[in-house]
Amino acid sequence: MAVSEDNGLTWTVRKNPSSTPGDSDPSVGVGAGGTVYMGYQNSDGTPRIAVSHDKGKTWLYDQNVGAALGVKNVVFPAVTAGDDNRAAFAFLGTTTGGNYQDAAGFTGVWHLYVATTYDGGRSWVTVDATPTDPVQKGSICTGGTTCGNDRNLLDFIDVTTDAQGRVLAAYADGCTGTCATGGAQNYDALASIARQSSGDTLYGAYDAMILGTRKKP
Repeated sequence: MAVSEDNGLTWTVRKNPSSTPGDSDPSVGVGAGGTVYMGYQNSDGTPRIAVSHDKGKTWLYDQNVGAALGVKNVVFPAVTAGDDNRAAFAFLGTTTGGNYQDAAGFTGVWHLYVATTYDGGRSWVTVDATPTDPVQKGSICTGGTTCGNDRNLLDFIDVTTDAQGRVLAAYADGCTGTCATGGAQNYDALASIARQSSGDTLYGAYDAMILGTRKKP
């Protein structure tokens, strides 16, 4: 993580020593009190996240948040935070291991996953946000302009919160129509938003409110 403490005049790179380099860019979310959450794709393809209370000088609780659901490969990490002890980590993931950039041989099915913490990153609960609607089948290329048809997801994923702390994740749905119901990959690129519909939000002041639900293109 690159950190500036003088309004951008100088920058310092502060490493998470537990991390190993992956193919997707990491993402940082900062809580209301300055706690930093860094989510990343590890070199083995798994989704990991760590916490810092001193602007990246040291890192705590580094852990794999996809293990409980059998997630073996992820791409495009995106992190947001609300109250200092609450954060969400969104990513596209698959339970299929191996080289996910192998266009001819990789057969994994990808979904949108969201992991959430309410205890400052000590523990995380991860859910499949699209359990009946895969966002991609087969390989996903992260090689930029050298990619072929499987570049259709275009790194388009981000996560944020609304005014009450609900988590909203934006992503490109590359598997629509008959693909989503069991057919072949169709290489679509439908802009979609998944919105939190239950559970505590990232702002504790709104935990008691009743959440609505909506998903729209």
